[in-house]
Amino acid sequence: MEAKVENKHAGRKGGKWWVAVISLCVPLIAAVTVMSTYGGVRDYVSANKESPFEYGNSLKELLKENYVLYKNLQEKLTGSSKRYSDLYILDIEKLFDAESIGPDSAEEKFNEAMKEVVENNNVRYFGICDYYIEDLRTGISISNTLTGNINKEDYYYYLEIVYDENGFANVVNAQSTDTERLMKNAAENLLIKNKLLEEYLEESTYPFFGDSSRFDILQYGKSPENCRIIYGITQSDWEQLVQGEVFYLSDGYRNIYYTQNMFGLYTASGIGRCLQLAGVIVFLLALLLPLQKLAGESFSLHKICRMPLEVLVVFSCCLMSFLTGFVEETARLLEGVSAAGMKSFLAISRQTADDLAFLQHGFFLYLLFLAAWYLGMCARPLLGKGFRRYIREYSLTYRVFPFCKRQFIRLEDAWEHIDLSKKAGKKILSMVLVNGLAAFLLVFLPGNLILPLIYCALLYLFLRIYVSRIQKKYRLLLSGIQEISRGNLNVDLKEDLGIFNPLKEELLKIQGGFKAAVEAEIKSQRMKSELITNVSHDLKTPLTAITTYVDLMKEPNATEEQKQEYLEILERKSERLKVLIEDLFEISKATSGSMNLKYVEVDICSLIKQVRLEMADKLEAASLDIRMELPTERVTVLLDSQKTYRIFENLFLNIAKYALKGTRVYVQGKTENGHIAVCLKNISASEISMDVSELAERFVRGDASRNTEGSGLGLAIAKSLTELQGGTFRLESDGDLFKVFLFFPCLG
Repeated sequence: MEAKVENKHAGRKGGKWWVAVISLCVPLIAAVTVMSTYGGVRDYVSANKESPFEYGNSLKELLKENYVLYKNLQEKLTGSSKRYSDLYILDIEKLFDAESIGPDSAEEKFNEAMKEVVENNNVRYFGICDYYIEDLRTGISISNTLTGNINKEDYYYYLEIVYDENGFANVVNAQSTDTERLMKNAAENLLIKNKLLEEYLEESTYPFFGDSSRFDILQYGKSPENCRIIYGITQSDWEQLVQGEVFYLSDGYRNIYYTQNMFGLYTASGIGRCLQLAGVIVFLLALLLPLQKLAGESFSLHKICRMPLEVLVVFSCCLMSFLTGFVEETARLLEGVSAAGMKSFLAISRQTADDLAFLQHGFFLYLLFLAAWYLGMCARPLLGKGFRRYIREYSLTYRVFPFCKRQFIRLEDAWEHIDLSKKAGKKILSMVLVNGLAAFLLVFLPGNLILPLIYCALLYLFLRIYVSRIQKKYRLLLSGIQEISRGNLNVDLKEDLGIFNPLKEELLKIQGGFKAAVEAEIKSQRMKSELITNVSHDLKTPLTAITTYVDLMKEPNATEEQKQEYLEILERKSERLKVLIEDLFEISKATSGSMNLKYVEVDICSLIKQVRLEMADKLEAASLDIRMELPTERVTVLLDSQKTYRIFENLFLNIAKYALKGTRVYVQGKTENGHIAVCLKNISASEISMDVSELAERFVRGDASRNTEGSGLGLAIAKSLTELQGGTFRLESDGDLFKVFLFFPCLG
């Protein structure tokens, strides 16, 4: 029994090696299987590929060399350099829309465009073909052959073209794999005069010439004239061309078009889908094979296979992209291009180069499938842990999601609360950077077609939600404005209105201003009513007394002593009426601003002391103890001395009338921040039941019954004269403690 247990564990330990062997063999089998299909792929390409320089773009590109050779011939004939515009343009102003850039500039651009196409595209063909061009009038010729001529018998590929005196081309002779088709295709490309020259310009990177509607080369262009042009390729060069070895000719020029043409054929053969399918199968085998049963409890995915989900997805997409791109490498291998490169670089035989290229290709293909197996192994925890648990443990996004969520909410809140009253450059920059980063990722990530669609859909949803929130906040703001416009000044706008918060704050200020204005108007109306009532009462009382005593004096039975008494009463009442009218005029002048002030430098502390001494009799009669706490140093203020005297006189009179008898009165002064602050405090004889700020209004008294002497204008006059001289007047109360504060700016 023990032996069986030991064998069981031994088998499990040996299972590790089996897992390693399977991991190495499955990608190898996949690579061998895919490469076994290369024979059929080669047969498909051989059956469908076109011979170079016989069909399609390769022939057209070769025929464009006519313009280069003709330019070289004309330079030899004249002994001077020629510009393309001198040879191939009849009228530069008619050829181009030269009004905006000028004829000279258009001609310069034409030469630059022709030169660019010649240097970048056409010069490579001279390394493949022998050429010969002859002027039919003089017999002068140019050739790149040693003999200076091209005989048809010496070449496998032969093409002869003749241009007449009008620039029309005719294919007079040809020889190739399919001679009849070569002549037909060449004639079709040369049938329309200057058509190749027009295509020449359209290849230029200059936008001016890329817009074919801007020029008419067919009408105002020129072609080579009175010349014969011959192209030839020898039997050995033709074989190298067909096999792809033209990439490594001794002159170093490369026929890039050949590989691109072959790549299209190999793509059509389906080898790309075959590579992708094999990669997917290897990935699924690594994901689904029961390797744990084979290895037992010893099977575990080490840290090397613990790949985050996002990295796994990106690597999988990259692998599929590499497998798709491997089609070109397959084309290079099967066309002999890879072998030709090794043969030239390593100086080895063609057979050895073919074997090395095949092994190299197989090795790289094996590495790609090994990467697919590794990705499948990294994805195995998905099966054992379940999707949700796998996401929690292996997703970087899930780990950083709370942080990203906070940052996104913070960014969204910042965008939603843009202060429209300030510059929004930073906020706009953040939006541009976020979208720029997304665009950058979309460019470099595989699947470029689907990812922009997903991003656009997400961006649409985000903008829709964002705009909906703004619209909701706008409707709340609009509703508040409409309520206020209907006269409801108690609208409560507590909601966060985002970008409309500055408008909400201004609206609340307007609301507060309206409330204050309404309250002030109500108060003003109430004060007007009270003013009329108080003025009527205060004026009526002495007038009634005067009328009464005048009637008493008219009585015939009145004695001299009674008349004398009546006169004294009339004198007091008239004096009272006079004082009342003078106070009324004075408050009227002070509030209207029509009072003339004579400013002088006043020692305000000395002025207060002087007023206190002159009011001593009245203060003592009220049994008040005055406590002065004023600065000892001189405090100079620019004031009207008479009006300032009247201010403190009224204040002391008010204290004498309304302060509780036998109490202390405090007069305090303090300089602070360039101002003198004076405070007068007394205990009120009667309870202060009204708003203390209303005591400074006109005809308002502390006793509502108005039984005390006074006009009710004392504090109003003091306040008006204080504010008229640039000071501040404020009343406060703390229970029965009545306080008057005055503030004046000091000199110096």
